[in-house]
Order: sequence, then C-alpha cells, then structure tokens
Amino acid sequence: MKGLVFTGGDMTDLSMVSSLIAGYDIVVAADSGLDAAVRLGFSVDYVVGDMDSVTNRSALERIPSSKRIVWPRDKDYTDTELAMSLMRDKGVDQIILLGGSGGRMDHVYALQSLFTGTNSPDMWIGTDSIVMGIGEGCLSRQVIISGLCDESPVSVFSASREGHCISEGLVWPLDHVDWQHGSYSLSNRSKSGSCTIEAVFGRFVVIFPVSDKIAVQRIIANF
Repeated sequence: MKGLVFTGGDMTDLSMVSSLIAGYDIVVAADSGLDAAVRLGFSVDYVVGDMDSVTNRSALERIPSSKRIVWPRDKDYTDTELAMSLMRDKGVDQIILLGGSGGRMDHVYALQSLFTGTNSPDMWIGTDSIVMGIGEGCLSRQVIISGLCDESPVSVFSASREGHCISEGLVWPLDHVDWQHGSYSLSNRSKSGSCTIEAVFGRFVVIFPVSDKIAVQRIIANF
C-alpha cells in the first residue's frame, strides 16, 4: 500500500511530482499538515497530533472523531512519527512525506533523522528537494533517477554505521567512497540526465531536486 503523510511547513507544487505520488491508498495529516492537504484538495483519512498548529479549525471539525487521533502536547514522538506509525498499523509499506521544509531547523532535522530509524519513509518531498532512502530497512535497494538537467545536484549520505554503495551515470562514482569514516557525496551530477544508485549493503539517503521532468524507477529491496 502507498500512503501520503502531509506534514507542516512549506509545500512544493505537487503537480510537478504527480507521477511520484499517484496511486496512493490513504492520506494522513500530521497536525498542521491538515491545512495543506485541504488547501490542495486532498481528502484526509486521518489526522494525527496534538492539533496545536492546525489553523483551519473548521476542516478539523469536519474530520470524524474516530479519524482524529489527538495526542497530548508533551509526548515522546513528533506528529510526523505518529502519522507514520499509524500508516504502518494500516499496512502501508510505501510512505511518502509531503512538506516539512522551511520553518524551524530542529523540525527539519527531526524529519531527516527519520531516514536512520526503524520506521523509515520511502520518500520525502520538500519544497525544492526529494529525499529517498535505499538499502536495508527501506523499500528499495536501487533507484534510477531520470530527467535531471546538467547542473542538477545529486547528493548521497550514509544512514547506517556500515555500508557500500555503487552508482552509474554520475560524474563522481560512489563505488570507492569511504562511507564508514563519514564521507559523503555532495552535489554530484549526472553525466547524461539519469543515474543509478544502488545500496549493496547498509542504508543510504539520496537527495535530488524537485522537477516536473524527474522520474524515479526502483528495484525493491531483498535484503
């Protein structure tokens, strides 16, 4: 199953990534993510959080009480984490986060840290960038990104203590990066508008720009 989680923060023009979010089965709003989901015309199945940031109170009240999962403000998890946990409980294996860019840096960092945890999203679509997790604990072990322009930056970071990653089509190949000692590939570029990145073992985070030309193919993980 495929699910969309609307978070708070800035939102990109979703028409540019329509192919990436198409075919979703469930929509969950994390607190103020309800504002964005309603504004963009999405029907929300559940809203989760302490509801302290929702500005569209009438939209919140229209959500059936059984679909409003209210948590106390002081809690051990972020609203986004709670929304993702609900997704897993509903049998969703492909979680796409929408929004969350801009605003408080600690909130952005908390979203980034989700890709190192046990309940990792498949993809995070921010205002300007798309973040994907590949490898152990992720849906995909390999990703093929096409539609990149000559100057489109493609960055790769390790999200595990150990790992090995290989690539095709990048100006600077990933095959010999010393991931174990904190190295990373920042603002790499594709040679011909597409590239392939594969996690041989371990987990990695791949970041590339939002664009209406971007297409993503994946090979499902079998670790």
